[in-house]
Amino acid sequence: MTLLELERALIQLGDIDEAAAAVAQAADLTDRNRSPRLSNAIKDGRAALAPWSGAQAVRDLDVRLAARDIVVV
Repeated sequence: MTLLELERALIQLGDIDEAAAAVAQAADLTDRNRSPRLSNAIKDGRAALAPWSGAQAVRDLDVRLAARDIVVV
């Protein structure tokens, strides 16, 4: 969850690429932990990036999330 808290701070700082990277790192953890709480937190993290859906980092994140069956945007 700390990575997703970091994501929120990075969004506030305007660093969308790093925010998307933080969500991607959290998604990588689902390889070891498929808890519904973590998946929901990742979905919420992606939702927070919705205003920047056109940014390459966010599009790349969408691909990673879809590959893990977490969320398809």
